[in-house]
Amino acid sequence: MYQVKSDLVVISWWSNSLGLVCLHKLVEHTRERSIYVVQAGKPEEQMERFRAYLPPSVEELPYPAERSGEDWRVREAVARELLGGRAGLWFIDHDLFLQEDGESWFEEMDGRFEAAD
Repeated sequence: MYQVKSDLVVISWWSNSLGLVCLHKLVEHTRERSIYVVQAGKPEEQMERFRAYLPPSVEELPYPAERSGEDWRVREAVARELLGGRAGLWFIDHDLFLQEDGESWFEEMDGRFEAAD
């Protein structure tokens, strides 16, 4: 049995609807994984509207508005600063919608990475 159970991270830029559908589908089609979201490049009022519809089990990670919203910079901040101590992270694009159970795939990939050390 594998020990690694990677967390899932969605970075939500411009569109609230894409990010919200992605998050709701991830919650529906995965089990016992921490799911995080980072909002970048949005005005505060748009981020507030987004928060109102987050699935309860999803945790929003803080990302300062004054920092660059470039994709690689946001991912670097998550991987190094915000979730740097995690065994594994999957960055899920905010417009990916799982349509069926994805847990077996995540488990298989976690197992491969763990076996490769």
